[in-house]
Amino acid sequence: TLDHFFADPFGRSLELDWSALRSAVGGEMGAYLDLRQRGITDLLRAVTSAIREVSPARIALCDFGPLYGLPPDGRAWEDGVDLAQVTRLVDEIHPTFYFTDQQLHLRKADHYRELLQGELPMLPAIRAILPQTPSAAALRDQVLPLAPHAAGFSFYNYGFMAPQVLDWIHTTLAEVGA
Repeated sequence: TLDHFFADPFGRSLELDWSALRSAVGGEMGAYLDLRQRGITDLLRAVTSAIREVSPARIALCDFGPLYGLPPDGRAWEDGVDLAQVTRLVDEIHPTFYFTDQQLHLRKADHYRELLQGELPMLPAIRAILPQTPSAAALRDQVLPLAPHAAGFSFYNYGFMAPQVLDWIHTTLAEVGA
């Protein structure tokens, strides 16, 4: 597959469905994907266990899952995070909704909400910088559909934000009662 791609990187790419991907290289690709998921889950389990031994702190997971697709075999993102496992380890989840397309934003918000089914408090992460947030209205459009299902919000990245965006955040959160 790699030889084919590098021989003609601008040619038609080879598309694999999930079953074919897992079966690739004599099933080794599927074993690798499972290993990658276990590695992430095991690391998170070790870290959260160590924290819980010394602190009552709430543990949150910033989940980039909404940016990826789910394979047909469950709640595991293409990035290797298995929500079925990691949601048992944390107290709240901060899914990232970093989209410029409002329709995609709405679809991903609905999909993620259905996926979690209220099992953890959700604090959506909004990318309150360009290109996702060019105006107060754009910020409001991102927050409003998530607000009824959110326990709060986080906003990325204060270091990159124009100062007026802080006012947009304040006004928008006041509107949704957060």
